[in-house]
Amino acid sequence: MSTYDRKKSTFFPLVVLSALLSMGVSSCSGIQVRTGDENVDQVLGMLQSATGAAEGLLPIGYKEERLIGLRMAHALSEKYGGLLKDDELTSYVNAVGSAVALESKRPDIPYFFGVLNSGTVNAFACPGGYIFITRGALAQIQSEAELAGVLGHEIAHVANKHVLNAIRRAKTVRGVTQVTVSALNSNLAMMTSMMDVGIDTLVNKGLSKGEENEADTEGAVYSGQLGYQPKGLLQFVTKLGELRKQSGKDKEEVSVFFSTHPENADRLESIQNAIASLKQPAGKEGKWVKERFQTRTAGRI
Repeated sequence: MSTYDRKKSTFFPLVVLSALLSMGVSSCSGIQVRTGDENVDQVLGMLQSATGAAEGLLPIGYKEERLIGLRMAHALSEKYGGLLKDDELTSYVNAVGSAVALESKRPDIPYFFGVLNSGTVNAFACPGGYIFITRGALAQIQSEAELAGVLGHEIAHVANKHVLNAIRRAKTVRGVTQVTVSALNSNLAMMTSMMDVGIDTLVNKGLSKGEENEADTEGAVYSGQLGYQPKGLLQFVTKLGELRKQSGKDKEEVSVFFSTHPENADRLESIQNAIASLKQPAGKEGKWVKERFQTRTAGRI
């Protein structure tokens, strides 16, 4: 049986999410939305107080992964204008992202989804479940299906530990025999080295073509299984390709994104193949959910 055939009803989760959002629910234990107990100010406090370090081609436990990710999240937040202080928008993004995360290979860890106050078009996934999307990226999205696809792509990076594995492979972190929370908190050089490798991977070097294609494939599948139109991610990537061809400000805003991702043609092929593999009920190709997205984001991005 395929990894993605485990759901008896593809559309039930989206129905539940829709009901929760219509009632104004921002936190529910069933979908692990983080903003119910971690609002933007609290998360900013967590990021600002994060301390530690790490190294090594060796297994890294979840607690250590989470600590490394938290430190990276702090650095990314500072680099990209900080977290947007809008609890309502953050809650909405968290609700969609957390529901999509339940379809992933790691549905049992908590996720935090933050909106970075930057006009650049990008999204990032830090180890341990810290996921960010920029205000600029949200401005290019026109439906909840697109948002679900983009967040699904980042969730897949976390689920497959892509960035964490890049840290483990790095030359600068070889030779460490044990990574513990205590070691990370006490060895600043080790933590800084690991964090620097992770940030460099996200904003400069990028992940491998295979890892990005894997994230595209799984991201489209996650959102499709939840009941969204799986072409959402396809539409977003296509749109960015069109923006890249334009001159001026928009081209600059997407330049970093394309410097760390494969060519669009390769990505579009991977996403199209993933969509073709989905077994959706006849007459139920998935929902775009445009009106709710536009209502929840109007005037906020």
